Amino acid sequence: MGISNNSNHLRTARLNIIQAGAATCIGEMDEFKANVVATEKRIQQEQEGFKIY
Repeated sequence: MGISNNSNHLRTARLNIIQAGAATCIGEMDEFKANVVATEKRIQQEQEGFKIY
């Protein structure tokens, strides 16, 4: 279960970074910052989950 959740967190983090990049293309810096924060949260969750595994 831990590895499955880690995979989901990393997949979501990757999608958040893609959305952040798209936000910069249209000048939405607030959206960019929100996506970066969400990505950092997902990566932290992945790291915590890996420790449990």
